Amino acid sequence: MHTVLQDLRYAVRQLRKSPGFTLAVVITLAIGIGSNVAIFSSMDAVVLRPLAVPQMDRVMTVAQQKADGDLHQVALANFVDWSQRNRSFEELAVYALADMSLTGTGDPAHVSVAPASAAFFTVLRAQPFLGRVFVNGESTPGQDAVAVLNYGFWQTKFAADPQVLGRRIQLDQREYTVIGVMPKSLQYPSTADVSFLWRPRSSNWPNGRKETTW
Repeated sequence: MHTVLQDLRYAVRQLRKSPGFTLAVVITLAIGIGSNVAIFSSMDAVVLRPLAVPQMDRVMTVAQQKADGDLHQVALANFVDWSQRNRSFEELAVYALADMSLTGTGDPAHVSVAPASAAFFTVLRAQPFLGRVFVNGESTPGQDAVAVLNYGFWQTKFAADPQVLGRRIQLDQREYTVIGVMPKSLQYPSTADVSFLWRPRSSNWPNGRKETTW
């Protein structure tokens, strides 16, 4: 211990003699520590900590594979075929990602929308914070004009109004009725932020940026 204290005193004296070097060392350490904290915080949130979904270890992503080994989007017809032939999974769900224009809630805005099959919330074991999620019948064209809001979206666009259920919004000039709000803990897909909502994935819905199946 005595040797360690001597080394520390010597180090402090040397640092005092070279203030420029000392400043450079402190800045380097600060940047290094800050970068590590940021990286490990992201890893902890995205990789190490599972999503707030019961039995997440039983949820799998299923994808189509090209001849060269690359994965690509799942065609809706293939998803329907998989669902009919499924003997290995308790449930299959599919969602896409699309950008849409939102009106009817103040200033127009661009939002991210996840057209999803009715089983999406069942697969994730996700219960709504308010209201309900859409059901199978609402995946039928003409019956699919309902929307479920992300928690952050509900807070920012509707000021956390508990009377939001039944409100009408317009997505790409088509009217939808808000039927539910998901809890804050549901941060899936990763793009789910303050401008995100879900709607039923009907057979006439055009392909989005990405198709994902479980």
